Amino acid sequence: MSINLYIEGEGILFKSISLYLSHVKNAYFNGIKNDKRVVNIVCGNEAADFDSIACAISYSYYSFISNQNDIVIPIIDIPIVDFNLRRDVVYALDQMNIKREDLFFRNHLIQLRENFEQINVILSDHNKPSAGLTKLTDKVVGILDHHQDSGLYLDVVPRFIELSGSCSSLVFKYWYERIANLEKMKSAIPLCLGAGVIDTTNFTNRCIDIDLEALKLYKEALPNLNIEEYFKNLKIAKDNIKGLTIKQILKKDYKHFTYANKSGKSISIGISSIVKSMDWLYNEHGGKSNFLKESEVFLQEMHVDIFVIMTSFVDINNKFNRELVIIPSHEYKNISVEIIKDIQGKLGLQPVLNSNESDAITHYSYSQLNLKASRKQVAPFLEEAFNSLQ
Repeated sequence: MSINLYIEGEGILFKSISLYLSHVKNAYFNGIKNDKRVVNIVCGNEAADFDSIACAISYSYYSFISNQNDIVIPIIDIPIVDFNLRRDVVYALDQMNIKREDLFFRNHLIQLRENFEQINVILSDHNKPSAGLTKLTDKVVGILDHHQDSGLYLDVVPRFIELSGSCSSLVFKYWYERIANLEKMKSAIPLCLGAGVIDTTNFTNRCIDIDLEALKLYKEALPNLNIEEYFKNLKIAKDNIKGLTIKQILKKDYKHFTYANKSGKSISIGISSIVKSMDWLYNEHGGKSNFLKESEVFLQEMHVDIFVIMTSFVDINNKFNRELVIIPSHEYKNISVEIIKDIQGKLGLQPVLNSNESDAITHYSYSQLNLKASRKQVAPFLEEAFNSLQ
């Protein structure tokens, strides 16, 4: 299938990528027959944060720019109904005139599963597919990621796993080396840039050379874009969780992990990342007891053994903080205690007083002094801790 959409000259900043997504949507989902038995997708991780969404969409678009006969459908791995929880992404796509109806969600992947014999997937912003993604796809054919290497799919091409502040920097580098034309690439750059500024606090934190190299090219492609203002507006949108229910807050940036140790035992751990303090959450949602009860319900609904809440926020003194709350199911209370012992030193966990106030609500609440450790680092620590148990 070939779609001739590229527009030469000025004014293509946002137009061509929105046209591209619209035409792909029409081709695969709005009645146009396709005689192919195999379809290729690119999919970010199940948290579907800005970086994952930007990586999937930009990879798909740049793949098209490189080879218009090879369409790779960008999947956002959440249900459509959860998309509006990601207010930073909503803001960016609105600025780019990308319509919701032209995006592809888990619902659409289920449709593809029903209509195609084989679904090949390129993993972006993760290198180990979730159980849900594994069920809906047949073969991993590529990886671009910046998380700890799981050592899987060693023979796929591309297999680009490298440390970076934002995975979007890797995606952009990969395709810039192949396209080498900023004019053709700039329609998707606001997405890559948005992921970059969010993940690295406007390229001031956790960014390395590959991120700064990408930033240099972004500025060259978009010389008139006020990056500071763009970052400010994205950050306001991302941090705005006012009006969301407890369940929506916990789902907004959630990832599920399943680990197996040498004894053959397995454990399911869910981790929600939240941009407000626990005190803010308690005050906004009926008090501490109510919030934690709802969190226990969420643990049960997500079918996990241990549920972890990670908060990151700037306090009134303009100081960056992290907190970590562990809520185990009843059967995993003792195991959670052992895991905490293992990770406590690595994360600099300091217990919050009275964190376990009753037998009915079992939770362990900490201030996290290791401020560099986001979920990207905490998840492997939890896996190592569980693997060490006899």
